[in-house]
Amino acid sequence: STQSTGDLLLFNFHIIQMKAYIQTTYGGPEVLSIQTIEKPKPTGKDILVKVKAVALNPIDTKVRNNYGGNPPLEKPRILGWDGAGIVEELGSEATHFKIGDEVYFAGHVGRNGCHAEYVVIDERIVAHKPKSLNFEDAASVPLCALTAWEGLIDGAKLPTDGSISNKTILVVGGAGGVGSITTQIAKKVLKLKVIASASREETIKWTKEQGADYTIDHSKPWKEQLNSLGFESVDYIYNTVDAYTNWNQVVEVLKPFGTVIAITGLNGIELSGSWRKCFKIINEFMFARPIFNFEQERQGEILKEVADLIDKGVLKSTANHRFEWSKLPEAHRLQESGKAIGKIVSTVQF
Repeated sequence: STQSTGDLLLFNFHIIQMKAYIQTTYGGPEVLSIQTIEKPKPTGKDILVKVKAVALNPIDTKVRNNYGGNPPLEKPRILGWDGAGIVEELGSEATHFKIGDEVYFAGHVGRNGCHAEYVVIDERIVAHKPKSLNFEDAASVPLCALTAWEGLIDGAKLPTDGSISNKTILVVGGAGGVGSITTQIAKKVLKLKVIASASREETIKWTKEQGADYTIDHSKPWKEQLNSLGFESVDYIYNTVDAYTNWNQVVEVLKPFGTVIAITGLNGIELSGSWRKCFKIINEFMFARPIFNFEQERQGEILKEVADLIDKGVLKSTANHRFEWSKLPEAHRLQESGKAIGKIVSTVQF
């Protein structure tokens, strides 16, 4: 009948469409709008996830305003590389999950993100979400935990057996998303003495809550502050801010043969003056594994380990600012302000 045909068409339209925050041009938060677009279909190792909650990161605002100087967008772009949700469909080669599983993930910056009803993502970079966290709190974890874990443990090869408990690490930008979970991992997993940088009363309090033993103000000379705390220098530095803004101080306070982990690249710094200290520089870019299709399953393994540590009470969510879904552009403004503490999260509600 005509009625049933109409119903079927309407049903199919609903099934193959979804709502998403998209941008068709680069710019400020005002370029984001909610639109109805085609729902993605998983193939190969991909899984389709119904997104329940997301978290923001600096990568969202950088991609949105074309920080990398890319050519104009040819098709709508969906941001969002931190999420949690429920597996709804499996690609033909996907075997790690079953429909209905609750998962969390960061993703691949070269593909559309999760600020949408659904996202397609390679199952190898996904894990079951921590059972002890709701979707919003779980969404705050993946990207920053991967960045911290890869930098400290995969990159710098720091052991997790407690054998470096006499060593010190300085986490620069201790109250940010990466700084917060790096502080937790450094203290609770690696058993290091942790000095975190923070410059406001509320960020100092926050970094102490993440496990920092000491704090210094990164806007003032570091060496004098470290000396006043009883430290001549530090063994490791995890630098979450642009290296060109603080490189001289990094070189000054790092021990010879120490290690610097940099997550924003080394643009604009002069290396020749620092080689005499023989220190290692670890570049950490969380999207390297998915972009280059290199050992992607390692990210799933890390996320599983992090989820276990959260469920055991060793690590915790860093969700701190909660926005209604309709206010996502405002959340972008907070992310760009540099004033966010911990992570910005939102429950997906179209």
